[in-house]
Amino acid sequence: MSMGISSIYQITGTALNSHSKHLDMIAQNMANSQVVAGSEKTAYRALRPVFAPLLEAGIDGDNVRGVEVDSIAQSQAEV
Repeated sequence: MSMGISSIYQITGTALNSHSKHLDMIAQNMANSQVVAGSEKTAYRALRPVFAPLLEAGIDGDNVRGVEVDSIAQSQAEV
């Protein structure tokens, strides 16, 4: 498996993009941490990204080509 410069930049770019989304969620969590809710059901719950590898099928199996935010999980912690 050879990895060229363009592949390295692609992987790095997807990692930076995913990390940027993670930082946005941290900012949202901080901004909403002190918001008062009327009930436990309407209370803000912290968000966390769930990361997944970007795979590309190759001759020798799947090759990782980066990372992405697969989904966003909401905290189940007690309020």
